[in-house]
Parts: sequence; structure tokens; C-alpha cells
Amino acid sequence: RDSSRAAQQKQKEATSIAGQIERIEGDIEVTEGKIEDTGNEITRVEQEIVQTEDQIEQKQQELDVQQENQDETLRVLYETSEQELLFLVVGSDSISDYIEHQEYLEALEYQIDATIAEVQSLKRELEQQRSELQAKRNELTGLRAQQEAYKAGLDSEKDRKDQLLTRTKEQQVAFESQVAQAKQLNAAVESEMSSIRSRLTKNASGPGVIQAKDRG
Repeated sequence: RDSSRAAQQKQKEATSIAGQIERIEGDIEVTEGKIEDTGNEITRVEQEIVQTEDQIEQKQQELDVQQENQDETLRVLYETSEQELLFLVVGSDSISDYIEHQEYLEALEYQIDATIAEVQSLKRELEQQRSELQAKRNELTGLRAQQEAYKAGLDSEKDRKDQLLTRTKEQQVAFESQVAQAKQLNAAVESEMSSIRSRLTKNASGPGVIQAKDRG
């Protein structure tokens, strides 16, 4: 009877442990999905970082070109020699051409300055965007590490529960085996007792027994 109750208790424990394992497996599946989503997000952010760095490089190249243009314009603007100035002052047309030329160079310099300022502003915005993306990537990388650590804990807990379930089922089988052996033993005893009773009954009604009517 004790073995029977123990077997039933172990069966209940095994059912409970199996339910716990099922819940853990569900948590593992959900966590794996989160890890995959985080990995995809990291990949997307890294692609954006690469694209942003390409744009920064492009803006830097544009900036280099504009700065070269500015240097050349300033060289032409300020390197006009006194002889060239005297030569241009000879006639009114020459003076007019000179002034017009200077105004053109100054306008060109202003345009180049504006272009450089615009490119620098765009470049700073891209650099800020890159910094934000890098921070986002670091944040996501940290999140993925936490998720992987959580999953590792779940895996460890599942392994422990699996082992506990195996031991519990083995104990259940052992108790059930004891119950079966006890039933077999009881059956054998009952069979032997029945045989004994049958023999006693047969002997009691056999020829050696004197009936009351024979004595009279």
C-alpha cells in the first residue's frame, strides 16, 4: 500500500515537472525570437552606419573640392600684381573689366563659402546620425547579451528539470514494480491458500472419516 501511494505521488510529481519543462521551453522559444529580432535590428543599424559613413565620405570629398576651389579663387583674387592693376587702369574699359572681374571673383568666393558651410553642416548632421546609430548598436548589443544570458539560464533550468523528471519517472517505475511484485506475491499466497483449503476440504470428506450413520 505504501509503494502504491509512493508511485502515485511520483506520478503527480512527474506530471508537475513535465508542465514546468513545457513552460520553460515556451520561454526559451520566446527568448530565441527576441534574440533573433534584436540581431536583425543590429544588422539593420549596422547597415545604416555603413551608409552614413559612405555619405560622410562623399560630403568630405565635396568639401575638399570646394575648399580647393576656394583656395584657387583667393589666389586669383589676391595675387593680382600692381603691374596688372596699373595696366587695367589705363582705359575706362579696362577699369570696368577689372571691377567686373573682381566682383565676379568675390561673388564666386561667397558662393563657395556658402557651399562649404552647407556641406559642413550636412557632414556634421551625418556625423551626429552616425554617433546615434553607434549608440543604438551598442544598446542593442547589450540587450542581446542580456537575452542570451537569460536563455542560457533557461537552458540550464530545463536541463535540471529534465534530469529531475528522469529520476522521478525511474522512482515511479521502481515503486510500480514493487506494487506489481507485491500483487504477484499476494496472488501466489492466495493461490496456495486456496489449494490448501481445497485439500483440507477433500480430506475432511474422504473414506477415512466415519459418518454418524455408520456408527449407529
